[in-house]
Amino acid sequence: MKRIISGLVVIIVLITLSAKDVRTEDQVKNVEQPARYVLSEKNIVSWKENERWFSIKLIPEGQKKFFILTRDNVNKPLRLYVGVFLVGTPIVREAIGSGSMILSADVEEKKDKIHALLPSLKKV
Repeated sequence: MKRIISGLVVIIVLITLSAKDVRTEDQVKNVEQPARYVLSEKNIVSWKENERWFSIKLIPEGQKKFFILTRDNVNKPLRLYVGVFLVGTPIVREAIGSGSMILSADVEEKKDKIHALLPSLKKV
């Protein structure tokens, strides 16, 4: 009888633990995704490159959107794309209103992808 009861206790504990790990479809949909900003020909005024980084200047409208996005996401991750390529997901430490940014390109493959996706006509 003790074995049956202890076996039932173990089963109940396992069911309870696994029930906590199960998420409903609605809970999965409601998980907050990081904000995202896509750099493209439409929002870049100019850019230049160095061996290790790209310096990018945004148009005034892009600057305003980037400021609002960073202001609203302080201490949260921000997915930063150049075209379709995810450059990184830094944590926003403060609102960025300057309209300029530096993208690190410490890996040659990453640098090549960023270079290929930045609009060539706007290179300084």
